[in-house]
Amino acid sequence: MPMGALPFIFTGNKTQAEAFLAVVQTYLNLNFDVPGFNSPIKKVALTLSLMQGPDVEPWVNSIGRMLEQLDPTIVNVPALWDQFLKEFREHFTDTHKADKAQSKLEGLTMRFPEIDQYITKFEDLSNKVGYVLGHKEVTHLFIKGLPQSILPDIVKTP
Repeated sequence: MPMGALPFIFTGNKTQAEAFLAVVQTYLNLNFDVPGFNSPIKKVALTLSLMQGPDVEPWVNSIGRMLEQLDPTIVNVPALWDQFLKEFREHFTDTHKADKAQSKLEGLTMRFPEIDQYITKFEDLSNKVGYVLGHKEVTHLFIKGLPQSILPDIVKTP
């Protein structure tokens, strides 16, 4: 018997696409030892069943028809799940997510006393853009968002 609550229904909102896939993957991981949960075809079918509404219906129906035509004795391999995830991301993820994160990152500033929130937001946006923390340019961008009043304390030798 499966454990945990079913993931939320995905209606096509591009800002929720990656979160949806993460919740589905967590659910699948939680139930890895339940018969059928490791079947790539069943993973795709489960995920399709969690996609509902007019914005996803044509895509879901198309993938569902394709799935019905497959011979499960031949194509029920991990590559099927990987290909499904690739197709899902190409169709439903926000293609401007990195640009939006870049813009937010460049305008990010720290407000006292919220240093922890600034660091967390900076790291989150940096990851979305694909920056590697610790590089000179990323460090410069981090410092640029700090209040001018604390910059002398940051750049002086310990």
